[in-house]
Amino acid sequence: MNKKGIFAAVFLVSSSALIYQIALMRFFSIKEWYHLAFMVVSLSFLGIGGGGTFLYAFPRIKTRFDLGQLAIYLSLSFPLSYLIANHLPFDPFLIGIEGLQVFYLGLLYLSLSLSSFFFGLIIALIIKESPQKIRLIYFFNTAGSGIGCLVLFLPIISNVPKLILLSAVLSGLASMLFSLRWRGFVLSIGTLLLLTWTPNLFEVKISPYKSLPNALRYPGARIVSSLEDATSKVDLVESKGIRYAPGLSLAYEGSIPPQKGLFIDGDNMTGVVDIDKLESLEFTNWLPQAVAYKVTKPERVLILKASGGMDVLGALYQGTKEIKAVEENLFVWKVLSKEIGQRSGLSLIRENERGFARREKGRFDLVILSLSGGFKGTSPGSFSLVEEYLYTVEAMKDWLGLLEEEGILVITRWIQIPPTESLKIGATIVTALAERGAIQPGQHIMALRSLQTITFLVKPCPFTQGEIVAFKGFAEEKRFDLVYYPGISRDETNVYYILPSAYDYEGFLQLLENKEAFIRKYPYRISPARDTQPFFFHFFKMGQLHRILAHLGREWQPYGGSGYLMLVLLLIISILSSIGLIILPICWRGIKISSFQMPYLIYFLSTGFGYIFVELVLMGYFILILGKPVYAFGLVVATLLVALGLGSLWSANPKSIKIVRLLPILILSYALIIPHLLPAILGMTPFLRILLSVSLIVPLGVLMGIPFPLGIRLVSTSSPELIPLLFGVNIIASVVGSILSAMTNLEFGYTAGFFIAAISYLVTLTSLFLLKEQT
Repeated sequence: MNKKGIFAAVFLVSSSALIYQIALMRFFSIKEWYHLAFMVVSLSFLGIGGGGTFLYAFPRIKTRFDLGQLAIYLSLSFPLSYLIANHLPFDPFLIGIEGLQVFYLGLLYLSLSLSSFFFGLIIALIIKESPQKIRLIYFFNTAGSGIGCLVLFLPIISNVPKLILLSAVLSGLASMLFSLRWRGFVLSIGTLLLLTWTPNLFEVKISPYKSLPNALRYPGARIVSSLEDATSKVDLVESKGIRYAPGLSLAYEGSIPPQKGLFIDGDNMTGVVDIDKLESLEFTNWLPQAVAYKVTKPERVLILKASGGMDVLGALYQGTKEIKAVEENLFVWKVLSKEIGQRSGLSLIRENERGFARREKGRFDLVILSLSGGFKGTSPGSFSLVEEYLYTVEAMKDWLGLLEEEGILVITRWIQIPPTESLKIGATIVTALAERGAIQPGQHIMALRSLQTITFLVKPCPFTQGEIVAFKGFAEEKRFDLVYYPGISRDETNVYYILPSAYDYEGFLQLLENKEAFIRKYPYRISPARDTQPFFFHFFKMGQLHRILAHLGREWQPYGGSGYLMLVLLLIISILSSIGLIILPICWRGIKISSFQMPYLIYFLSTGFGYIFVELVLMGYFILILGKPVYAFGLVVATLLVALGLGSLWSANPKSIKIVRLLPILILSYALIIPHLLPAILGMTPFLRILLSVSLIVPLGVLMGIPFPLGIRLVSTSSPELIPLLFGVNIIASVVGSILSAMTNLEFGYTAGFFIAAISYLVTLTSLFLLKEQT
């Protein structure tokens, strides 16, 4: 082992492992959906922990393999585990009805842990050999991982295969530093050649359930442009079969202009209309959101989440004098700018919608929150895990705050039977109005539905009789069904698109009469989403569990059933894997953990558990602040890991033991303070948001970086043979913790996640007290 290059090598392998995590996040986002990317954290921790406990069970491995060889295996494992995952026939839609999918899920889970296993083995071996240098080892480990996150901001590393290659190259270079041999470099060149010669082998295979593969099946369909970075992949498809006009009245007899299909990560298609003349946009006057132009005559219109620009075209057709359209995605914004072009009175703004709402000083006559995302009826259910900050109570208050006193907010969502999205958005609107001081929220709301969609009109003040008459006239003329307006009668509902019952009308009346009681008894979760619990698409209730289990394997599970089942399955797999990785090594070596050593286990378990809860809660909050999940991941992980490294360096200072006692108090303070800071942070410039975000993370990270090296030093003086095992225990606690954290955040919100983290670190400090008493 080359001792001079050891720290640089640790830095490189740590960077390569983190970059591979980013690659897996993008892989899941494109192949399946972003919300499955939560498994990446759990997968990485499982492998790292497994490497540590494996070394404990087989301590002689250091005499059979040097660090250079292990770094080569790490380099090989990156493309190998990715290829297995990419070509494995795992189908989350079938997990509730096909038992083989459970096996595939387990195989996927374990195969993607392979690279982390070698990484964990390398780090555990270095720590075991040099426990006295734990501060520096831990610093270069966390700093390397943190710096690896910066790859998110390098446009040249824009897709999954390139990220895989970069991971392999860095670990190959680390192999050279570990052993001063050229094998690692040669291997990296071989990986590059493999990627170059077989690009189709490494291309992400997109789920057949996504919109893009289906659109390309149409004769003559082709991708005319494709743009990709670390945040998204945007494809523009030319096809005669694309006709996108969700909610279009069936009474419309005219034509729809040619369109291109705009796809983000292979899904959520929206149409981009080829405009020749404004007259060709007549069809937009037959969309449900056009009712707003009948009810009011707006001069200033704001379009939020402009996407393909359908609502922008509608505003242009209506002759609106001033239109502002906000779209966060860079590539979508570029497509809009090119396809719609510069038009008088139109401003296309690239910015996060919530941030724009907080910074915008002007007020508008009409604000339209465009329909985004595809229809989600019976789904794999893990859509529950998507953080959606456009439809929280706080977001509704932000949108209403953009309006003139007589202005109107328009929101369109998909309809499902039985109702879920429609009632949840209704409950959110009612709650937001009540919190703004509306005495009778029902006087501020009107709604109508098409065959596919429901559209809400919301005012800061009550609707007038004239506006109600105009609303009813539009619905009758365009053949849309009335859902609600102040004074509606049942006879006026369910007239055109006839359902077995007027579900949305009945549900909305009950929301207005006794919201809390109705939400409580409704079979699906329709309670309003909050910024502290932003899971708008989480409709699952524990009361569904009995029915899910009773019908498992015989039918689809709607609204989160199979998704929650997948979480439970992953939790079981992670617990069994973790038990195996802890218990089996102990049994293999025939060692009994004494009562003297038990505090060590509790100490490292609670530390790992607390860390992962804090990390995932921070990531959830910073998605709102930074706008993109990948950016939140990059900033939180990079800053937190670098701060952990600084805490590690400081852990040798005797004062650190006293200071670390403040950690549970600091976490509890964050739980109480951050929700109140969010509005102020959102109103800042991007630079200030990032600066304040880093300022919030660093103090927490520094304190969180003290317990691990402190514990390693304590165990090295009394039971050094336990170091690999305890390293693995610490990491494995984060495996189970990552899934439990996801479930906790879903059910109880981020505040509960912070509280659990604080309790975990309180257990850590109690164990530390016992250990110091023993030593």
